[in-house]
Amino acid sequence: MRLRQVSLVATLSLAAGLTTATVGPAGSAVYADDTAALPLSGYAHLVVDPAHQHVFVSQGAGSAGIVVTDLSGTPITTVAGEQGATGLALSPDGGTLYAALADGGAIAAIDTATLTETARWSTGAGSSPVSVAVAGGRVWYGYTAGGKGGIGSVDPSAPAPAAIPQPALSQWTTAPLLATGGDVLAAEEPQGNLSHVATFGVASGTASVRADTLVHGGTASGLAVTGDGIRVLLAAPQQLALRAYRSTDLAAADPAGYFTGGSGSAPGSVAVDTDARSPSPAPPGSTSTPARTPSPRTTSPCRPARSPRTAWSGGPTARPSTPSPRTPRVPTA
Repeated sequence: MRLRQVSLVATLSLAAGLTTATVGPAGSAVYADDTAALPLSGYAHLVVDPAHQHVFVSQGAGSAGIVVTDLSGTPITTVAGEQGATGLALSPDGGTLYAALADGGAIAAIDTATLTETARWSTGAGSSPVSVAVAGGRVWYGYTAGGKGGIGSVDPSAPAPAAIPQPALSQWTTAPLLATGGDVLAAEEPQGNLSHVATFGVASGTASVRADTLVHGGTASGLAVTGDGIRVLLAAPQQLALRAYRSTDLAAADPAGYFTGGSGSAPGSVAVDTDARSPSPAPPGSTSTPARTPSPRTTSPCRPARSPRTAWSGGPTARPSTPSPRTPRVPTA
């Protein structure tokens, strides 16, 4: 597996102080040609809506709206009244943006065509939801309750949708970070120098535990699941690589990591193209990019150039990295 550095919607990522790297086919380094200041009080999350040519940027706790730009970074509007919008996620059809409102104690649904809020579901006083993900026909969110974290869900197709806590979905000390891929929901929270990670099958709309454990490799601040639901990727600033685990048991995948650029790269976030599939391992001694299973999905948000089936990572540096065909396995607790 080879890496290359690119700009991911350059005017947005650089204005927010972010840089990106791809884990995918080999290529030359690509950097931003320009930057643009955005009307941001902070930065929490970014989601691209390719159908409407929009980028949504949340600003986190203390903010009051979601900034909307076009794909060149030019501000279009701000969806006001979204108190403390943090985590963002698009519905499978791209028609709805879901936002976790940390200060509003709710999950908001926003029409991506009209850029107006169409529904809001309370998650409870003091719940401070910070993460949101969509899978299995439900909107899943990570929240806080009684000094501990939890996972809840909303069925937006129900006659009377409501945010419902799911106390059986593991024990969390803080609101977990959520991500989905295929029919898999993954959750993560820091535990000292480790990360507490759990995966759930959600194809039926009801979550069933697949794996729940502590993993080594630093305190992850970025989480993603490949489009086929086979791999979980973690980005931890203490590491020099993205770490990959099997979603079935959270054992180290093969390869177990993707080098992100050497000392100082400090990967802090990761995202996977919507059509990304888990790579097949390269033959022993090979330095070629592992083959990937074709995907029926074709839309790929946050893709400034054709680099299919790619994982993106964010960190403080932006410089080309050398190929890293195989990273040693990471033991799990």
